Amino acid sequence: MNSLVFLLIGLEIHVRELLKNWTSVMLAIIAVLVGRVLSVYALVPLSNLLVERIPLRWQHVAVWGGLRGALALSRNSEFPYREQILNLTFGVVIFSILVQGLTIKPLVRILNLSGGDAATRHDPECRVQIRLSS
Repeated sequence: MNSLVFLLIGLEIHVRELLKNWTSVMLAIIAVLVGRVLSVYALVPLSNLLVERIPLRWQHVAVWGGLRGALALSRNSEFPYREQILNLTFGVVIFSILVQGLTIKPLVRILNLSGGDAATRHDPECRVQIRLSS
């Protein structure tokens, strides 16, 4: 489903417009990353008080996770600033796919979350599993 959403966003974007708005795109990327940092590191400790604990190492992975672009596509064509919202969303999605997508595997390896060793698989803090494509 995510691939379909990204494909649809790509069909709506004009590269020339995206490049013209590069500063806004960079600000959107920074805003998304800051928002994730604030929400994950502020809210997960609160949820850890109520439900099964999410280890800090997995919180790092959640922060570095991807943005979903479906919200931008859900707006009709008469929505004010739709073009700008699509450009910002696509810029953040490109960053998410290229930079975060290509670096998530090394991050998981650095944080010793790869699940390849017996200690990680049986660690009670590592009950959450992620699958990385090879």
